[in-house]
Amino acid sequence: MAQKLASELGIAVGISSGASFLGALMKLDELGSDATVVTIFSDDNKKYLSTGLMKKEPVKEGYLSADVKLKSFIALKRNCITCCNPAECKEVVDPEVVKDINFPSCYLRSLKV
Repeated sequence: MAQKLASELGIAVGISSGASFLGALMKLDELGSDATVVTIFSDDNKKYLSTGLMKKEPVKEGYLSADVKLKSFIALKRNCITCCNPAECKEVVDPEVVKDINFPSCYLRSLKV
C-alpha cells in the first residue's frame, strides 16, 4: 500500500503508514460508508529507500491494495483545526473539499481574541 500511495498520489510514506491506511479502510468497511475514519501517516519513506519498498513488488492474490482505488487526499497542517476553520483557511488548497467536514469544536477557536 505504501508503494501505491507513493506512485498514485505522490505521498512518500513508509510501510507502517501503508498498513495504517489499510487498517483505516478495513474499519471504514466495518462501520459503513457514512462513517469518518482518520489515520495518521507517522513516517516517511526515507529510511526505506535502500530496501524492498523501492523495488517493483507484484501484488499478490488476496492483498487488499489491489482493490483500493486512490482518488485524492486532503493535507491539513497540525494547527489548522485549532487556529481556524479549515474551510476558510488560506493554506487549504481546495476549500470546497473540506467545507462539509464536521471538525470538532476547539477551545482556541471559540476565544474572541
